[in-house]
Amino acid sequence: MYYRIPVLTLVLGIVSAANAGTLHVPSEYPTIQAAMTAAQNGDTVLVADGTYTGPGNNNLSFYGKAFTVRSENGPENCIIDCGGNATGFFFDFVPPETVLDGFTITNGGGYPGGGIYMYYDGNPTILNCIITGNTSGFNGGGGILCEGAFPTIINCTITGNTAISVGGGGIYCMMSSPTIRNCTITGNTTDGLGGGIYSAEGSNPTISNSILWGNGGTQEIYLDAFSDVAVSYSNVQGGWLGAGNIDADPLFVDPSNGNYHCQPGSPATDSADNVMVPTGIISDLDGNPRFQDDPGMPDTGNPDGANPIVDMGAYEFQGAGDPIPSVWAVGSRYLSVIVPASPDPVAIRMVGHPDDQAVSCIDLYVQPDGTLHPEAVYLPGDAWGQLFVGGNDVLPGATYSLLLESDTGVVSASVEVTTWLWGDVDNNGVANLADVQLIVLGFQGDFSNATLEAVDLDPCIPNGVINLADAFAAVLAFQGVPYSDSGCVMPCGVE
Repeated sequence: MYYRIPVLTLVLGIVSAANAGTLHVPSEYPTIQAAMTAAQNGDTVLVADGTYTGPGNNNLSFYGKAFTVRSENGPENCIIDCGGNATGFFFDFVPPETVLDGFTITNGGGYPGGGIYMYYDGNPTILNCIITGNTSGFNGGGGILCEGAFPTIINCTITGNTAISVGGGGIYCMMSSPTIRNCTITGNTTDGLGGGIYSAEGSNPTISNSILWGNGGTQEIYLDAFSDVAVSYSNVQGGWLGAGNIDADPLFVDPSNGNYHCQPGSPATDSADNVMVPTGIISDLDGNPRFQDDPGMPDTGNPDGANPIVDMGAYEFQGAGDPIPSVWAVGSRYLSVIVPASPDPVAIRMVGHPDDQAVSCIDLYVQPDGTLHPEAVYLPGDAWGQLFVGGNDVLPGATYSLLLESDTGVVSASVEVTTWLWGDVDNNGVANLADVQLIVLGFQGDFSNATLEAVDLDPCIPNGVINLADAFAAVLAFQGVPYSDSGCVMPCGVE
């Protein structure tokens, strides 16, 4: 779920023109850049769900104008895929009223800057973004490169990026002073210095309410002799001087699978600084409310006298009694679900395709032992972990909402996810011979390039076995035969 941040125009000093408009992508403009080029100061470019790649959808520029580019439904649903040889966004000569809100930026391989490049007085506001899986070249800054820039970055995760040289796997700063609030910077790597942040040539970043943990390189933050950094109420691996800073495992739910929510008992909970949260920022990266108190944790942060103490990082812990499932598609017929431990038994309920009704026939493949649980059985809290959800009602290219319920009713917010296209084993948007080859390799026991869940294409019910039926299904998909004509479209339970 994803909520808009209210009164943002007042908070960030954005003054919209009286005739400000909304430009829709792709219904009105075929590419994001086409809409950005047409936009005027105060406008909003609103981008529909989808993966955007290729010319017009990367190396995107605001051309010095002050307007907002926002996704309709948050970063999980709106992805900028840079194709490995481009950068997501460029910012130069833009004020803080230039806003980027709610995108995943990935697969960047541009020079300079992997995911985002800010330079020459590029001072935008970056909100609610996932910057992951990007690589920079000679200047560092796998996730973000700042040169002569003063951006504000709020509620973002900067993860899994790589700086091949110099440093700054997450963020590289040269003559720049970014303000970084409630961000999670983790899992970035570099061959140089400062796996999380590299600060050089008079840079002075300000970091608050953030987590810097598990980044490669010689240290989380590197400073040259001409630079400084102000860090407060943040969790920095190896420690850092500053008010409210800690050095303790943040207890991410499942970092190996990109889940950087914090588990119950995380030292990041109720330990940040309310004063450093801009007025009007009332939700986290998921769109869940900020300022949520965990009665089981001590209040070690800095209060403002009005709200419970905010958490460190991009995500606010919503309470052990209100678990939020982390859900993503791992194939045409499978969803992967991670549910935090709960004190009460809970079951998964799926709502969505085709009739917005509860999906009654699903199978829970509970890992790591592979036990099959027919239907949405209740599991004790200590049994939850990673589940693979499949079944006749889990269709390719379909969108579902998953939530958790107990005997007393719904106990979680819903999380929306869309399965891959039928036969698209490598999830690149098309079924082709490469997908057939991956299934043949899976039939031979080789899952080095695709998981079992991705290649298990049996057009009736996923069965956890790779055989000739899966290869035949892939060939049909490659030939353009729609899933509805693949030979198994019966409703659940009908022979």
